[in-house]
Amino acid sequence: MPLTNKLVLAFLLVTMIPLGTIIAVLHYSFVKHAEGQVGIRLEDSVIQVGKSVDEFMSSCIRGMKDLSEDTELISGDRDLMHKQLSRYIHSFPYFGEVMLVDAHGMVISSSSRAQVGTSLFTRFVNTRDLFDQALHRAPGYVYINDLSDPLRRTVAAGKLHDVNLDIQMLTAVKDAAGNTVSVLVGDVVTDPLRDLLNDLKRHALGDESACLLDKGGLVLMTTDPQAPLFSPHPDVVSGTLRAILGKNASGYLVYRDTHGYQQMAAYSQIRTYGANQADDWRLITLASYDAILAPVTQSFNRTLGILFATLVGAVGLGLWLARRLADPIIKLTESAKTIAAGRFDARVAVTTCDEIGALADAFNIMAGTVETEVTQRAQAEESLRGANEELERRVEDRTKQVTTEIAERKQAEEATLQSEAQLNAYFNGSPAGMGMVDPQLRYLKVNQRLADITGLSIEEHYGKTIREIVPHLAYILEPLYREVFATGKPIINFELSGETDSSPGELRDWQVSYFPLMGEEAKPKAVGTVVTEITEQKRIEVELNYAKSAAESANRAKSEFLANMSHEIRTPMNGVIGMTGLLLDGELAPQQREFAETIRSSADSLLAILNDILDFSKIEAGKLTFELLDFDLIESVESTLEQLAELAHTKEIEFASAMAPDLPSRLRGDPGRLRQILTNLIGNALKFTKTGEVVVRVSKESETETHARVRFRVEDSGIGISPEAQGKLFQPFSQADGSTTRKYGGTGLGLAISKQLVALMDGQIGVASEPGKGSTFWFTVQLEKQPGDPTSPDRRWRDLSGLRVLVVDDNAVNRLILCHQLGAWQMQAGSAASGQEALESLRIAAQAGRRIIWLCWMCKCQRLTA
Repeated sequence: MPLTNKLVLAFLLVTMIPLGTIIAVLHYSFVKHAEGQVGIRLEDSVIQVGKSVDEFMSSCIRGMKDLSEDTELISGDRDLMHKQLSRYIHSFPYFGEVMLVDAHGMVISSSSRAQVGTSLFTRFVNTRDLFDQALHRAPGYVYINDLSDPLRRTVAAGKLHDVNLDIQMLTAVKDAAGNTVSVLVGDVVTDPLRDLLNDLKRHALGDESACLLDKGGLVLMTTDPQAPLFSPHPDVVSGTLRAILGKNASGYLVYRDTHGYQQMAAYSQIRTYGANQADDWRLITLASYDAILAPVTQSFNRTLGILFATLVGAVGLGLWLARRLADPIIKLTESAKTIAAGRFDARVAVTTCDEIGALADAFNIMAGTVETEVTQRAQAEESLRGANEELERRVEDRTKQVTTEIAERKQAEEATLQSEAQLNAYFNGSPAGMGMVDPQLRYLKVNQRLADITGLSIEEHYGKTIREIVPHLAYILEPLYREVFATGKPIINFELSGETDSSPGELRDWQVSYFPLMGEEAKPKAVGTVVTEITEQKRIEVELNYAKSAAESANRAKSEFLANMSHEIRTPMNGVIGMTGLLLDGELAPQQREFAETIRSSADSLLAILNDILDFSKIEAGKLTFELLDFDLIESVESTLEQLAELAHTKEIEFASAMAPDLPSRLRGDPGRLRQILTNLIGNALKFTKTGEVVVRVSKESETETHARVRFRVEDSGIGISPEAQGKLFQPFSQADGSTTRKYGGTGLGLAISKQLVALMDGQIGVASEPGKGSTFWFTVQLEKQPGDPTSPDRRWRDLSGLRVLVVDDNAVNRLILCHQLGAWQMQAGSAASGQEALESLRIAAQAGRRIIWLCWMCKCQRLTA
């Protein structure tokens, strides 16, 4: 780069860096000052409007209190009460309507006669709780509701624009004796609130909007006609305005909205009102940050233009001065280039008397000195050339001599290296780990196999002790090495097990031999070791022992199976043969019919056993097939329960089922296999339960658009199962106890088949049980959903929400299941365990004025008597 350009660039850097810093500081100060002034002004405007809102709400509350104390409202003359309410509306325009409501919610007088005789809760459904509070509270307490039912319906219909906030105030009216005779309800006109917001917008600095939010961020009122009402403000949803909702003070902040525009927001909290502390609102005004600071930006840009023009003039002046200063230096540079080309007689013409002129004089003196030295150096180089030629001749003779000596030495070293290479190749190529240790138990040498065993590189072994390399095995290895050093005798084929860094957390087996390497005075100077891994041999030995034990266990299971099957098959077969012979002896008399029934019972038992054996053999052979049919899950479960209900009734066991309300019904799969699993589990529950109950529960575990995972639970209060026996429950030909087979019967195949069927249906099966406390068997299956509505058409009932039902049953489980089901239908369910308790519940309901629409009776006690 030319010197002139460098000087100009230096001038620009020295000038622009501080100037740019000053400009940045000024711009930041201008912006922050303007931002603070505007923010304080916005905040003051919001605070003043917030005070007006407080005054409006306080005036309404005072008006309600004054009106509730008017004696004409308790005169009983409805015309007089209507006139008084109408006069109040005209004199106090903040209320659109004022009405008197009796203790049952019926309007007895109103400023609008059309509302007399109607129910307050029909018009304002969500005022019921506040009405009850006002009815039982002393005079002077006003309750406020800020979102009425018509407004909720408007929001639900999607009419979110041009809707006014609806506020009701409620306070008790007492008679002369201090008894509450009615509740005064006032419907507040919120147009003054909207006027206050519009006034806040009119006195704003620019294009602004004002809004009223509740404590959850919902837009209750706004001056922006495009903003949706009664939905979260977008900047609250994004999180930028969420912080101010929890603050109990006023202020302002600058942030970026959901569209990326910078906004300034001033906010103020509106205090709560009424006895129920309602209307915890936030008043917020929003303004475009760029529009507010536009005057500041314009002023700053004008200042910046003036500074830029000044900088351009300074650059021109600097360029002229740089050229004036650089001209002598450029001439000096050209003369230096001439001398560098070999013309030592060239000199620089001196034209100035300043520092540059002194530099030119010094340069001319240096050029003369260089010319003299060049001449002398040429003469010295000629003398040196003759001396170099003589030296090169002598060096050549010595080099030939040294080359001969190096060749002889290299041959000797190659022979030594070849011998070492052979020894190292044997050492490193050995399939066994090999190493050498000094008397301080530090490694002198190891091969690659030993490094693989320890999990460290060969270089990491050198100089480190055994305890540093294999800390987990040091307590075994160190005594062995010391013994060899002390005795000088080898230790052959020592076996040990442990962990190394190459296999952390894994137990390995090795066979190790130690031998001494003798030095002077017949003492070991080192100890060598040979390590062979025998983990695989040890594992094979363990597996052989395990296989032997498993084979013996299988033989025992087979023997038990054959014994059980011989007993189970022989009994029904004897019945078939014996009873069939008796049947063939004569006509079907009553006794013969009994014999025939016995034949049928025995044949059924035999058929069930044979079916289990057949299913198990198909599963073992992998030939079991599943059908894919459309079926109703609830109907399939209920049909299975109906088949087993007779057995439960015979044993006098409570037999109940509970279907989850959200359970999908129309599914696709193999209902036969599903019923087989349920029959097996429920049959076992009934078999092993003497007294108590058996409950079947069906619920939805998970659901997608195409599949549903259903969970089944069979709970009983039977004999229970010990933890030791639970581990072998689902194994073929096994039961919890060998005596169970003799006492209750069965082959031990049912649960094994059920487990296989559940696995084939992409499910799981398990049990939770304690001896003497019953058992709970559960399983899950994955089923496809039929196209369309998964709910069965015949199971869509009419709306029963709100109906009161009393469930009477002496079984707690039945009461719980029925109440849960009725609650899923949105019905108000109560329960009683006896007839006397049911009568008492009915009397209490009658005294409270509540009606029992439906009485569900399942109790075994005496019937109710009127």
